[in-house]
Amino acid sequence: MAQEHREQDPITAKAMRDEAFRQRLLRDPKAALQEVGATVPPGITVHVHEETDTDLHIIIPGAAPGGMRELSEADLATVAGGRASRTDSCTCGSSTNQTVSSLQIGCGC
Repeated sequence: MAQEHREQDPITAKAMRDEAFRQRLLRDPKAALQEVGATVPPGITVHVHEETDTDLHIIIPGAAPGGMRELSEADLATVAGGRASRTDSCTCGSSTNQTVSSLQIGCGC
């Protein structure tokens, strides 16, 4: 974990300053989090891992609910700019004469 992230996270910062809190956080995360005003909803399990020189922890997002997935490059190209396809796109935006105000109010195509 990057040092700047550690300093921004108040729970991690407290665990680094307060050894007793650190041990409670490792032993009973929910109770330790309540000490600092964090509420863990029922049914949620909290896992706390302590880094070492020889252990690397990688956290990946859970599977998307309902089979949702990220759009493919082809899907993104189809919906880019809110248009159904690129064939009916306005092309004046590629002009070097395009201004910020014309982008904000529209080009009139």
